Amino acid sequence: MRDTSPQNKSATQIVSQNFGKSVNNQTPADSATKIDQYSPSSIQTTGSLSNGMDSNDIHHQAANRNKKKHYFKHIRCQYSPVCLILSLFALLLLGAGIAAMLVALIGISKTTIATTTATTTTSTSMTTTTTSTTTTTSTTTTTSMTTTTTTTALCNLTLSSMVSYPASTSCRGVAVADFNNDNRSDITYSDGSFAGIRLGYSNGTFTVGTMFPVGNSPFGIAVADFNHDNQLDLGVTNYNDNTMSILLGYGNGTFASQKTFATGSGPIPIAVGDFNNDNNQDIVVGNKLTTTVSVFLGYSNGTFSNQLVFQIGNGPFAIVVGDFNQDNILDIAAAIELSANVAILFGRGNGSFAGLMTFTVGTNPYGITSGDFNNDSRLDLAVTNFDSNSVGILLGYGNGIFASQMTFSTGSGTNPHSVAVADFNNDNKLDIVVANYGGSGSISVLL
Repeated sequence: MRDTSPQNKSATQIVSQNFGKSVNNQTPADSATKIDQYSPSSIQTTGSLSNGMDSNDIHHQAANRNKKKHYFKHIRCQYSPVCLILSLFALLLLGAGIAAMLVALIGISKTTIATTTATTTTSTSMTTTTTSTTTTTSTTTTTSMTTTTTTTALCNLTLSSMVSYPASTSCRGVAVADFNNDNRSDITYSDGSFAGIRLGYSNGTFTVGTMFPVGNSPFGIAVADFNHDNQLDLGVTNYNDNTMSILLGYGNGTFASQKTFATGSGPIPIAVGDFNNDNNQDIVVGNKLTTTVSVFLGYSNGTFSNQLVFQIGNGPFAIVVGDFNQDNILDIAAAIELSANVAILFGRGNGSFAGLMTFTVGTNPYGITSGDFNNDSRLDLAVTNFDSNSVGILLGYGNGIFASQMTFSTGSGTNPHSVAVADFNNDNKLDIVVANYGGSGSISVLL
């Protein structure tokens, strides 16, 4: 009987069977083990050769089988999930490295550009601005440095022509509105013991003035609809009488006789706002010869309550109304002449005020107005410093606090008095116009 035990099978048959099984069944671990068990040395040891093959043929076949074994191992490694995952991970690492290099290059580029821009801005500021060292330092440390720098150019306003209209030597306050509903701007002014009205034509000229009696030495003048008839009315402060006059308009450029209300001593500035949120216009008056302001709460018929008195500082010379702490309640800001500061009274929404705060400005501040000068949606203040020959800008933080003033010279001996704001060059940024009392008289514009 023929012996078929594994020990007597030919080495070639055993290797061939096991290699075929390893390829067909794709069991690399078992196949590799079985093939390795029958290396040429073990074949020679058995001494059992068949099919007429000599030892060289067996060695060649073993070598070929080793090549095929390594080839299939390479195939299995190349397309196995583990190898694919490792390859993807290597690609991700490579991509991350490239991205990091690009970010670093962009950062270096931005730093270079920012450095160049900062240098240019500083140079421009030195060329176009004449300020103190403190002002320059304050400007360069704010985020809005570029905006501030571009709005500090000072120029003298040149008018194509001037038409003069007669008035007394006591003409002080002035305001503009449409008093006869013809869509043309008219002028009202305080003059002697009258409030004057000049109705405008469409060619820039005005009618002969119509005079309406008020108190003695009228000073400040304000315009609003005090009795809800859709016609504009007048409020006038009478300096020597210590009173305020209210003239209700008829809508045709004429007015009813005055009604007077007692104020403090030496009333000059006057401003309008709804201080108690009842949809009626109220009035605040600054009493220059005292340390107070008077608040009059309006009724819907054009009459007012007796004055409510609030301490604000020594000699309030100008007043502006606005929401300076963004609580949707109107506050009062006043230029305090004798204290060289700006005082803020914060409204409570019921017609009363509290929380007085002061901010230092120049000598004898005479004029004040508000606006958003750095486009941060917060109200700022502009003040004329009469004896300092400058305009002070106080940037607001939106919480009732203001930064130290930045000053801009109006020129030696100009004595800036009144101030107003508008966009004169259509760049969507507020500009400032100042009436200069000193010298030969002039108007300065800060763009």
